[in-house]
Amino acid sequence: MKSNLISKNTCTQKFTGIILILIISGLCTSSFAQPSIIFGKQFGTDKADIGQGMVTYKSGDFVLSGTTSGNLCSTNLGQSDGFIIKYDSTGKEIWKKQFGTEYGN
Repeated sequence: MKSNLISKNTCTQKFTGIILILIISGLCTSSFAQPSIIFGKQFGTDKADIGQGMVTYKSGDFVLSGTTSGNLCSTNLGQSDGFIIKYDSTGKEIWKKQFGTEYGN
C-alpha cells in the first residue's frame, strides 16, 4: 500500500502557552529563490503546551500532535493530555481531539 506521507518532523521544544506552525516553501529546491511562508499559526493555552510531531501529506494537509496541560481542544482530564489536530493545505482546521486520563499521559 502506497502512503501519501511525504514528511515527518518532530519538535521537542517546550513553549508554555504557545505552539507555532510555519509551513515554508522553497527550502528543498535547487533554485536560488527565496523561501516563502505559506501558512503560519500560533496557538496554545495558559498552561504547558508541547508540539511533538507533524506529518505532512502530498495533498498539503498536515497533522500536528503533542501534549497540553490546558484545555486546548476540550477540557483537560488530568496533569497532561495528548492532542492531535488536522489542517488542510491552507491551514484551515479540519478536526481536533484532546484525550487523556486523570494522570499524566
